[in-house]
Amino acid sequence: RIRACACAVVLAAGCGGQGEPPESLPSRPALTHQGISIAVPEGWDGRALFTDAAGEGTVIFQVANFALPPNEGLEPPQELPPGEVDPIKAMTGEDLLVMISTDHAAVAGRAGPPRITEGSFLPRGSPRIPHGHAVAEELGCVRGRCVRVTVDFASPPAREQVDAANDVLSSLTVAEQP
Repeated sequence: RIRACACAVVLAAGCGGQGEPPESLPSRPALTHQGISIAVPEGWDGRALFTDAAGEGTVIFQVANFALPPNEGLEPPQELPPGEVDPIKAMTGEDLLVMISTDHAAVAGRAGPPRITEGSFLPRGSPRIPHGHAVAEELGCVRGRCVRVTVDFASPPAREQVDAANDVLSSLTVAEQP
């Protein structure tokens, strides 16, 4: 399920032979806003959070392999019932959260889509890393537009988890600004 007011379905079509209708590829739900789009894998959850009422400033896309809190857009976080914990704060095991924030200034040498590598991880002990987690950050610039990617792994990630995060990032599309 996807709870995001900027949600759209992206369809991709293959090319058919002469006289044959094009063969459609399976569609994947995506979060889309201001020409930036990221697919939400099957079984994952996604939402878009806005920093201004018009949705023209920074947008934060969140894609997670667990259910995200129900707020979206400019909604403040909802109060949880007694005994329930925010799912992001309660991340454990193989949980991971991919966050893409828009409208970042270009940095020389950062052309191309973002990808998590060994060098992307923040140093252990950084105050920005929740206890027991591993956090990776990258900046990617495509068509003159830059996004910052932050991936929060609930525990030091296995190669498969980094690959899963990079699979999500490989679906990132960025349109040229008008």
